[in-house]
Amino acid sequence: MGTGVSCSIVLAPTDKNFYWTGETISGNVVLTVDRSIKVKSIDVNIIGQLIYTETRSSGNSVASTATVRKNFYAERHPLFLPPTNGISYDEVSR
Repeated sequence: MGTGVSCSIVLAPTDKNFYWTGETISGNVVLTVDRSIKVKSIDVNIIGQLIYTETRSSGNSVASTATVRKNFYAERHPLFLPPTNGISYDEVSR
């Protein structure tokens, strides 16, 4: 059984397969819940990752193939939700 809470990031449609550092991307953060939950804030962590496959061969045969993942960028973006019904977050957490 799942937790009943899921989060996904849906990027705006584009014909790009990758993005360069400094390019702007847009989309939506989708939070789906199956019950009421208390949320003080939501943080989105953006991670730039280079993924490639290395194939090493010896003579006429392939010796090994490996997928390499290297993070080259990481940034945290806090997304704060506005208080509901005039109640501050401090009051909700008590």
